[in-house]
Amino acid sequence: MKDSDIIDLACDVFSTITGDLNSELYEELNGKLSVRWGEQRCFYAYAATDSDVSDPPKHFICLTYETAILLYRDIEDYHLYIGYGADNQKFDVIFQDFEYPKALSTESGKEHCCKNMFISGITWILFHELGHLLQEHGHIRSSYNCNEDNKIVDCAANDSETNTKLSGKASAISHVTEMAADYFAMVSCLRALLRHFEGDELKSEVRSFSSVLALVLYRFHGVNSYIPTEVPEGSHPPPLIRLEQTTPLIFELYSK
Repeated sequence: MKDSDIIDLACDVFSTITGDLNSELYEELNGKLSVRWGEQRCFYAYAATDSDVSDPPKHFICLTYETAILLYRDIEDYHLYIGYGADNQKFDVIFQDFEYPKALSTESGKEHCCKNMFISGITWILFHELGHLLQEHGHIRSSYNCNEDNKIVDCAANDSETNTKLSGKASAISHVTEMAADYFAMVSCLRALLRHFEGDELKSEVRSFSSVLALVLYRFHGVNSYIPTEVPEGSHPPPLIRLEQTTPLIFELYSK
């Protein structure tokens, strides 16, 4: 896909979801959810509000066009990596007791598979930011000196805005709200998949979704190396911790 096609697809996805949310939720609250797109050449997303917690919500989800393009290119690279099978011998050892798929999709072409993964990934980003907004994480964080305002930046160029040197209770609160937004996004996406797919097709889409979630969280993590810590540090939990906490939700939700 061309960059312009990727942007058009992302805008269509966001427009459809925000339209539904406004008609089904925000209008009842006399509020509005809006999406803002930026032209900075970086992976960048944040949630913000122009209203107090006691007023009708005026919420914004903001990200750059480059965010959509980079995510789609990551998916294409991942598709090539899996198809090439460079690490299949390692996977055979790691998953020796399981039957794992040797390809991302066996029933559709590369572009169709990448588009479906992209829709899942960009939707997860939207719902993650929406989780911050609906649960008033900006207000909660400002109460504990995690944020100076009601703007929550989840990813930025070189992590210049997210590499906040939080510690103690402020870091713990920031981590908890991130995990809460992750939970909201996971449940929202899994329920959406359940509405649109069933049977083997659902299994295939869930596998693709779990893969793109790892790609999204890798981008969210930015340039920082993973350094294990015994207590929360900084504004965001490490992506491996977030994956470890969110992936079991697939089994928990679908087993009900």
